[in-house]
Amino acid sequence: KTTTTRLLAHILRGTGQKVGWTSTVGVYIEGECVLEGDYTGPAGAWRVLEEPGLDIAVLETARGGLLLRGMACESNDVSVMTNVTGDHLGLHGIHTVEGLAAVKSVVLHTTRPSGWTVLNADDPLVRGQAAGLPAAIIWITQDPENPTVVAHLHTGGTAILAEDGWLIIAEGSARTRVLAFADIPITYGGRARHMIENVLSATGAAVAMEIAPPDIARALSTFGDDESDNVGRLHVYSVQGATVILDYAHNEVGLSFLLQLADSYRGEGGRLISIIGTAGDRTDDALREIGRLAAEVSDQVIVKETRRYLRGRPSVDAMTALYEEGLRAGGDPPHVVAHDEPGALTIALEQLRPGDVVAMMCIESGPESRERLKALAEA
Repeated sequence: KTTTTRLLAHILRGTGQKVGWTSTVGVYIEGECVLEGDYTGPAGAWRVLEEPGLDIAVLETARGGLLLRGMACESNDVSVMTNVTGDHLGLHGIHTVEGLAAVKSVVLHTTRPSGWTVLNADDPLVRGQAAGLPAAIIWITQDPENPTVVAHLHTGGTAILAEDGWLIIAEGSARTRVLAFADIPITYGGRARHMIENVLSATGAAVAMEIAPPDIARALSTFGDDESDNVGRLHVYSVQGATVILDYAHNEVGLSFLLQLADSYRGEGGRLISIIGTAGDRTDDALREIGRLAAEVSDQVIVKETRRYLRGRPSVDAMTALYEEGLRAGGDPPHVVAHDEPGALTIALEQLRPGDVVAMMCIESGPESRERLKALAEA
């Protein structure tokens, strides 16, 4: 959600409109951070909505705020649902992903009938929210043969497609090529499928707001040129003939995408070294699954302890034990346990060889780790 929010704000600002937006890292007014921290609930949205002189508010909206305080406003013009994953199950009475999807769909049901809803056709839980929505739907997909999208276009609907390496706006039988993914920096040459999903989502919202394709293309071609455009979300560094990738991958789906991308950077004879660990407010099964996913594709795994984000867990040892259960289930590759996130990165760097790739779930030490790797990359 954060990347889609940032990207959409960038597209809209490129057309001269004044934009405020909220995200998990802060509230921004015309690019300036006015509140730092997780402001994906009503408080952040109200700060944007109260700002005089803005044309558009782009509001990242999280499950927690919806459950605890509700929506910040009674309606919206455009809504977007990117995907649904099993994050934070067991909190605030939500115990299933189906229940979580229903909570998130509140945003969709408050879209004005004259507006648009952008939905990810590749996510079955998102597809399941389509019935009974008040606004017309723009579907997004990385599979042009997706039956939901094919049927939608057959009836004259609108969809945003990833097809043959291109971002395409489809309206009925008409197709408009916007830009090649190779020319969109945050997709890393089309390798990063989760970033393609974000591009599709933001483009869908921009189309709903009648932004012209050339304006969308121009914005997409520049977003990500500067590391500050999307801080914390997918940073790739070349170090000593190897590749190190940092990403705010904090759940199973995020890790799965990160590992897929990392594998594409592996050189001949190179190893994939994964650094795993997340916050404690995930289910036991989620922590086991993180271990299993890493084990299945990694040559070595470094488990990092996260004392800062225990969030109800009795100890880091209890979390580590769950990751290790998953590692054994996934093939039991060699693994070590690091005291903290910077320590885990140190272990990986000390053994780095040309062709290796390190995939790091980076949730605690982002600024420190990025500066460290930039210095190494420039040496």
